[in-house]
Amino acid sequence: MTRYFNPVVSIGSILAVGSGLVSYFAGENNIIFGVLIGLQVQILTLATEIIITLKDKAIIAGRLARLLDDVETVPWMPQVLMRICDAAVKVHQRYGSTIAPIAAKRVLALAERELRQLESGFLYVDCYDPSLKLQLLGGPPSTLRAMSVQDHDLSWHLSEVGHNYWRAQLDALNSGWQVRRVFVYTEWADELQLLVDEQKAAGVVTMRVRQSDLPNELRALDVTIWGTEHAFEHQKMQMGTTTVDKLTVDSEDIGQYLTYFRTLEALAEMM
Repeated sequence: MTRYFNPVVSIGSILAVGSGLVSYFAGENNIIFGVLIGLQVQILTLATEIIITLKDKAIIAGRLARLLDDVETVPWMPQVLMRICDAAVKVHQRYGSTIAPIAAKRVLALAERELRQLESGFLYVDCYDPSLKLQLLGGPPSTLRAMSVQDHDLSWHLSEVGHNYWRAQLDALNSGWQVRRVFVYTEWADELQLLVDEQKAAGVVTMRVRQSDLPNELRALDVTIWGTEHAFEHQKMQMGTTTVDKLTVDSEDIGQYLTYFRTLEALAEMM
């Protein structure tokens, strides 16, 4: 059986007994007077507890109302949150004796961390997961500006993911997109020439520049800019070889990337 300790009621009960006893002895051993005083204190205690409970419920109701208002501002959020809550409850009900609830909390903590990143205008994603890039290519036509660094990107372009991404670019080119790509190389290779020939034939504006000819801030930069609202920066995580793309939607960051790209184009030669 769960034991519930309410400090207000408990202290009030002690005060009621104490005041009753004091009144009893002070009132020449009048037991009725002592009982009445004790009851009055107890009634005041219960009234205080009811007020506190109602106030707490009002605070909770206010928080829930604000939460619901926030949720309703995003069209897809109510259904998503309902499914998340339903799944979390079922995990606890079905697998409460296992580590599953802790894992569920960890999953939600990861989602919160990524949402906090997006709140700041960026998100780290797997560089071999091009799903967000494909969605952007399927949107209204704009200009895709890409830096392609040989050390980072050559193997990516030649991978299955790279081939799928190229097919999506072909569709985008046919739907009105413009693609401008600068190849940043250390030593020009036949594989790079084949990529340039293929992309140039499809309508991509292709350029190249030797990495050693670039300013220091551009030598390791590998960025793809979608119009003026989205950018992906290819990065290598510290303490390892894991590579990720940093999706950026922050206007100041994208403005800086566009400035870098204009500098890169000014130093590059047309192919």
